[in-house]
Amino acid sequence: MSLLISKLTAHAEGYERMNDLRRCKGDFFFLVSFLSLIFFLIGCAPPAGREEEKTYPDENSLLILNSWGTGVWENVPDGKYWFSYNAIKKIKPIVYVWGFARNHPAARLKFKITHPIRDDVHITIRAVNDTRSPIYQKEFLPLVFGLGVVCGFPNDEVYFDITDVVSYLDDTYKTIEIWVEDRFNNAITGTLHGLALELWPSQPYDPDNPEMVVYPDQGTVTNVPIGESGALIYLFSNIRQNFSAMGLSPASRTMLFTDVSPVKTDRPAAGRIEHMLARLTDPSKENYNKVYPGGYGTGLNPPTEEQQARMRTSRNYIVGSNLRAGGSSSMDITTSRYFPPVGNQGRMGSCVSFNAGYYIQTYYSAHANNIDLSEVSWIPNAYQGAPSDPAVVLSPGFLYSMVNGGMDRGSSFEDNITILILMGVSSWSTQPYIDAVNPMLWPSGAAFKEALEYRSSVNDKGAVNPLTFSWMFLETDQDIQTVKTLLDNGYPLLIGVDANFYGTLSDNDIWYEDALDVNAWGANHANTVVGYHEGD
Repeated sequence: MSLLISKLTAHAEGYERMNDLRRCKGDFFFLVSFLSLIFFLIGCAPPAGREEEKTYPDENSLLILNSWGTGVWENVPDGKYWFSYNAIKKIKPIVYVWGFARNHPAARLKFKITHPIRDDVHITIRAVNDTRSPIYQKEFLPLVFGLGVVCGFPNDEVYFDITDVVSYLDDTYKTIEIWVEDRFNNAITGTLHGLALELWPSQPYDPDNPEMVVYPDQGTVTNVPIGESGALIYLFSNIRQNFSAMGLSPASRTMLFTDVSPVKTDRPAAGRIEHMLARLTDPSKENYNKVYPGGYGTGLNPPTEEQQARMRTSRNYIVGSNLRAGGSSSMDITTSRYFPPVGNQGRMGSCVSFNAGYYIQTYYSAHANNIDLSEVSWIPNAYQGAPSDPAVVLSPGFLYSMVNGGMDRGSSFEDNITILILMGVSSWSTQPYIDAVNPMLWPSGAAFKEALEYRSSVNDKGAVNPLTFSWMFLETDQDIQTVKTLLDNGYPLLIGVDANFYGTLSDNDIWYEDALDVNAWGANHANTVVGYHEGD
């Protein structure tokens, strides 16, 4: 049945680069659409049909993992396809990569906010000296959506790891300063409740039992209005003395990946990326979640103007080079016992969150904690499906609820990676991912608390470093070799693709150069680079 549906879809729907879908005779098209609808309504993709290895391509290619399950959208029902090197160099897609560490917080901020508009509240945490000058600061949620959506905070505590801020305290910078302010200075106000700092100065991190709880110098925070009289400023003094036995050194943590070490990064050459950045942007769009027949969502948002400005000047652009020495001619990270099963994002525009959180961050976490996922399977349900053991995989639902601004309109690469770096991601069981969930719902307090253990990328000070994610456009053979080096070292990559072109995949699910139109290509969907094959 799977093979039948795959062939019907490839020929009748065909996805005519999936812009209009290939035209076909009315009765035949109706049959295929009807069957696809039935499969979607009963909540399961067509069964895989047979267990078989991916057919190897006849051109050197990268292996790409989609988030649409297995079956209808492809010809070989395994959830993956090949992107030939020649096609890649023609299209020049963007890729992102980041590191991971097992995170053991030593200082965690806890608070609760009542406010109807999430964007309106701005929280900054700083390490300051006696004159209140900061040496380091971070924002609780630096993403400003500006969508005009009435989207408030959850009726629950929020937890935020500030171990990196505390690690900057010394004999000069002795104080933690918390700013809570009305970002837009409007008439809408809110309330701050129960601000406290939970510490583990000498004991291992136990998320449910802080070793010490410290309140601001001003005393207990109870029902304090936000936005009525300027910024609320709270000070936590003499925190560092509680950590004298610990030192907050990197040795206090067990790390797997500290940065994307196999590659060199720098600023992109002036003007080099402008035309490719322009191809990522479509200012006429407000909703980037195009849903294809069968209930397949997309959702890749372009970088904002502010993000593009950072991309032009920051030193985290990967410099392509022939780093790779030796190595195999073929590899597939999804065969690792640490990689989760192929999943389906459903109709939601959560492609970036699904690939970044469920695929990549789950893989990193399982590897770091030696959790064998080889027996976990994808189980169809009344929505898009779910893993058979949701406690051991991470939830795209946590990420997507943090980055979508209260609307199912998709999200960007940078926003999702920012949340992974600042807040982490909870397990699927703690924050379930459900296709039909209200996108305005934020994670629970339990999810915020658990997510802190799955934050990404620490630097040599034991602190989170936003520059430990890197990106590049794949333009040359050297760029592709660099991707292979990353894969060889255990780093999957996010990639932006155009789902309109899935209908041009060959019978063996290969994107060839002549099947892709660079002038029509516009990345609207995130996938994961998981392998490569070269030679016969």
